[in-house]
Amino acid sequence: MESPLFPGELELEYLGEGAANIVYKIHLPPPSPGETSASGFAVDVDKYDGPPPLAHPMMRFDPIFEDKLLRLRKDVPTAVSVKDAQDAFEDIIKANFDANELVEQIIVLLPRSLIEGCNKRLRLNEARGLRPKNRVGTYLDTKARAGTLVADMTARGDPNTIPLEFKPKWLAQSPTAPKNARRCRTCALHAMRNVFSHSEPTVPPKSACPLYLVEYDNVRTAQIVEDILHDNAGTLPDLETENMVKEGVKIFIHDTLLLTKLRDLQTKYDPKSFLDESEDQDEENIRLAMTLRDCTLFLKIRRDSGKVLEARLGDLDLKSSKKLAHWKAVERQLIDSGWYSRAPEDLENPIACRLGRP
Repeated sequence: MESPLFPGELELEYLGEGAANIVYKIHLPPPSPGETSASGFAVDVDKYDGPPPLAHPMMRFDPIFEDKLLRLRKDVPTAVSVKDAQDAFEDIIKANFDANELVEQIIVLLPRSLIEGCNKRLRLNEARGLRPKNRVGTYLDTKARAGTLVADMTARGDPNTIPLEFKPKWLAQSPTAPKNARRCRTCALHAMRNVFSHSEPTVPPKSACPLYLVEYDNVRTAQIVEDILHDNAGTLPDLETENMVKEGVKIFIHDTLLLTKLRDLQTKYDPKSFLDESEDQDEENIRLAMTLRDCTLFLKIRRDSGKVLEARLGDLDLKSSKKLAHWKAVERQLIDSGWYSRAPEDLENPIACRLGRP
């Protein structure tokens, strides 16, 4: 499939960013009454009550840009090229999941002026204090000639849909964790970070163990749902809706096979851990396992019932081999400093890990 060219005249709205990418919402211009929209549907002049029509003749855009987000790569050492990430998505990721379990993505070619314009706005937002402090100083790669179109899993203006997202993280214990471990890999890391972030009261301590996503427990899984809603603050309009969504997400976690599939794939691609130095260690498989341990699960939920209508995994760009040394260092620190096995009373903010239960 030939990659489409992104129209430089489309408006982009900053949506959020991670260590390697920035995501933008795409705003297509409203069609003039009586004109044909980008999706090919005519606008009824008599029933039209949308925004004022464009003063100039309507610009027709490829419908492939409808209901999509634009993800652009940052200029950071650990970033994988857009092409390599897409190749891995097509050849490896899609082979392990059904199409309805993944956020679809394709490569899009970029006009030369687009990246410069986005970087200019990033610097302006920094000057105004509008950019996350931990992202200041990193910008988009000006040498990039391609980005990624991804399906939009936000509500996109639909008042009957509530979007939620969260990272399931490590759904199985690290294969190099001590045999006497009281915590899984994610809880051990959170325990360490909670101590180190003690001087930063704005960082809330994590309390829910991700193993309860695949080993359902009514009370503990409810705590995970509480954490998910806390991290998605602002998406729920009232207490009644919040309670319905809580129950709907709990039912989804109980019934879905997607999370157990994700766990099994994490284990399949890293059965011995990246600390193993044997010659048969497969670096690409480790990169894939770590990608699966850091992906995001996007949910679309019906507002009036709390029922999960759609669940897809995204943020599945293959991790860079340049991160291998960092992963090893963190795992070694968790083991050597006792974060896997410290007694709960030794921690100021103990975490109720599944492995610590009697």
